[in-house]
Amino acid sequence: MNLVIANFISVATSIIFAYFVNSRFVFCSMAENFHQRFQEFVKFVSARLSTMVIEIGGVWFLAEVLHMNDMIGKFIIQFVVLALNYLFSKFLVFTKNGAKE
Repeated sequence: MNLVIANFISVATSIIFAYFVNSRFVFCSMAENFHQRFQEFVKFVSARLSTMVIEIGGVWFLAEVLHMNDMIGKFIIQFVVLALNYLFSKFLVFTKNGAKE
């Protein structure tokens, strides 16, 4: 299988899995119908794509601009991305009043 296609499938699968786990077990989604779920899903994917850009840019900045070891930079940025993913999910994606829109 082509590397780009395989990587796309793995990233898409992980985002879809993360959405279902986060909506059901972590944030207990209050969405009541398909439209609300779809809106949540779009916001979730958008937030994850945003943090992916932050991750790529952050690792580049730490490694190329600050001349930090790339693996150490990746390790540091993972904590930033982890925190941002949680905050985006809690305050932008799975809002309690979002289900009532």
